[in-house]
Amino acid sequence: MAAAVVAAAAGLDRSLAEEMGVKDVRLTWKTDRRRALPLIVLLCLSLASVLFVPSIARAETKVLLWERLDVDITVREDGTFLVQEAHLIDFLIGSFTYGYRSIPMDRLTRITDVQVWEDGVPCEVETWKEGDEFQIKWYMPGPREGSQHTYVVQYVVHGGLRYYSGGDQLWWKAVFPNRSFPVMASRVTVHLPDGAVAEKAAAYFTEATISGMGTDTVVFEATDTIDPGEEFEVRVQFPHGVVAGGPSLWQIREDYRPAINLAVGLASVLILVGGPLLVLLLWFLRGRDPRVSLPADYLTEPPSDTPPGVVGTLVDERADLRDILATLIDLARRGYVQIQETEGDFVFRRTEKSADDLVPFEKEVLARIVGKKGTERSLSRLRNRFYKYIPKIEGKLYDEVVRRGFFRTRPDRVRSRYETAGVVALVASVVVGCVLVRLLAYYTDAFFCPSVGLVGTALTLLLAGRYMPVKTRKGTEEAARWRAFKRYLEEIERYTDLKEAADRFDDYLPYAVAFGVDRSWMRKFQRLKDVPAPTLVPWYVPHGGWGAGVTEGGEGRPPGKASPAQAPSLDRLSQGLGAGLDRMAKGLGSMLDTAATIFTSRPAPAPSSSGSSWSSGGSSWSSSSWSSSSWSSGGWSGGGFGGGGGGGGGGGGFG
Repeated sequence: MAAAVVAAAAGLDRSLAEEMGVKDVRLTWKTDRRRALPLIVLLCLSLASVLFVPSIARAETKVLLWERLDVDITVREDGTFLVQEAHLIDFLIGSFTYGYRSIPMDRLTRITDVQVWEDGVPCEVETWKEGDEFQIKWYMPGPREGSQHTYVVQYVVHGGLRYYSGGDQLWWKAVFPNRSFPVMASRVTVHLPDGAVAEKAAAYFTEATISGMGTDTVVFEATDTIDPGEEFEVRVQFPHGVVAGGPSLWQIREDYRPAINLAVGLASVLILVGGPLLVLLLWFLRGRDPRVSLPADYLTEPPSDTPPGVVGTLVDERADLRDILATLIDLARRGYVQIQETEGDFVFRRTEKSADDLVPFEKEVLARIVGKKGTERSLSRLRNRFYKYIPKIEGKLYDEVVRRGFFRTRPDRVRSRYETAGVVALVASVVVGCVLVRLLAYYTDAFFCPSVGLVGTALTLLLAGRYMPVKTRKGTEEAARWRAFKRYLEEIERYTDLKEAADRFDDYLPYAVAFGVDRSWMRKFQRLKDVPAPTLVPWYVPHGGWGAGVTEGGEGRPPGKASPAQAPSLDRLSQGLGAGLDRMAKGLGSMLDTAATIFTSRPAPAPSSSGSSWSSGGSSWSSSSWSSSSWSSGGWSGGGFGGGGGGGGGGGGFG
């Protein structure tokens, strides 16, 4: 067998092959180097597989030589055309029992009258449609190995012609690309019906000579080997009206596809650009606060008695953890709760002051911190528990800003409406995309573009929802004043002497927390030295107490007793204790950091008794591009100006 391969690859004549002990080696093709080179490489690879592959794999190795593939096409007056494919095959290695052919149905309506002959003897044939391809399979009278045979595959194509007023066209991929072996030579002959002559002709993807222009028979002769993956496509135009029939649906689709692509593309751009612009217009008309002038660049005093939690919700239009922490500090400052730092923890003690004058969200915070009937609770006990109360507290904060006339509608509900609309639009874009795939994929390559435009609009809605809550004029004016006070806190050293502002430290701290500037604001006071500073604040006791200067009612005060009469106020604190202010700032900063972590902590999810991990597989998209060649003569009546527009093609082979 190895000698047979070498003899065939080298192009040796029959006598030399016989001298080498090789039987039935047919070398009917021309042995010039250009044609022999592909076969030499192919057979050498086959030889390697025979020598080095195990016996089981060796038995499956099959090699053949496609000496010729000639196609004869006869156009009939009824608009159909008869195709005869003549395959001259040398079976070199392996045993072959059948042949097959698959023809795409995207540029024809149906195929009938299928017949196959082997050396003039009819073969048993099976046909069926699989997906978008018409399948032909024929069986040989017996196994074929080391022999040469000619197979003629004949079938009639319906709806495969193109019809134009300037001339009808036969456009066919005569040599199909999906092959495992090269075709050494090929000739395509097109016969036109009586009264028709070839006005134009062209070949694509394979260099070929063309003869018979101006007659009823056009011959295309390939000038080179046609490698696997390459195709031989021919095109002939003849006068309109000679054959019966009209444009099929696939032709209408092909001819109008560029216009449909343009229309769908423009509509998609309009949706992609127009949708977000409409959302922007909606924000301009309904999402902007009333315009008010700032009362001043900054305010050195809180502009009203609005609680810090409400102020934070008003300014950024969101109730969040920062507003809850600001409320906790404010409740302590106002004498409802005392905060004591212990070894690695903090304790919240309820005082005797009545909570009847608190608004609903303040009562909720107080109840969740110390318990509705409790007197004290450590911060650590709130771990994995407090997070359940946050939504309810935030809801009451939103209710409070509406009750005070700062908003007509709760900001969270406004955002929720637009976010819901955005999600609905996003889902709709997916649904529309699926519908368009079914409706437009056959007619346009841009079927997915409108869905992309809807996705852009949906994302714009989701983004715009954050900015759609609208304040009333009262709320806008109040927010402007509080922003001026925030600016003062942010740059307090610019507007006032820090030493003079130290006595308002605890008054302003809750607002600094609500504005989110507490860290930088406290650091400025920590740098002060030798200034009047608190050695004791009734609502906060550091770890180990205040030390020297602690009066009765300090660290030793019974739980629930935070009487101002037993602790000096800030304006009566002793001199030279800047370290006390630093100590307080550090302790409160630590408490705020710890509380932020604990308040949002959640229990760890229970381990699953049985788990499985999903691996996601990616799919790679392959794209094919049409090659184009120059026309052999003039322009065409329609159907484009490059190759790839013909029917036929597909694949075929032997097994």
